[in-house]
Amino acid sequence: MDALSDGILILDRHLRIDTMSPAAETLLGWTSDEVHGKPASDVFDEGGLAREIESAALNVFAGAKDVRMVLRFRARDGRPIPCEVRAVAVPGAMGSPSEIVYALTRVADGAEVTTRRPAKTGAG
Repeated sequence: MDALSDGILILDRHLRIDTMSPAAETLLGWTSDEVHGKPASDVFDEGGLAREIESAALNVFAGAKDVRMVLRFRARDGRPIPCEVRAVAVPGAMGSPSEIVYALTRVADGAEVTTRRPAKTGAG
C-alpha cells in the first residue's frame, strides 16, 4: 500500500493508532510501537488536526466511500508535515466499519488545508 502513498496510518473506531506503515514511520518520525493505542490527536495534532481526523472518521463511519483532505501532522521533532489524506473504512466482522485507513501523501509546504467529503455510497 505504501506504493500508492507516502505512508499508511490505521486508526480504530476510537481514533487510537493501531499501526503505521514503515513509510509513515519515516515520514512522521514515530514508530508504530511508540504510538500504538494512543489517540492520534495526542501524537500528531498540529492546529486542529484532531477535529479534522474526527470529522473524516464520522463521515466514513456514516457511509462516505472515502474522505479526502489536506492536513498538517506534527512530526516527532515538532515539524508540521502537510499531507493529502484519504480516509477509507475497513469493515469489521459484522460488516460495519471497525478501523479507518488514512493514506498520507506529502504535499508542498503552504498547501491549503481544506476538506472535501464525497457522497455516501449506495442510493440516498
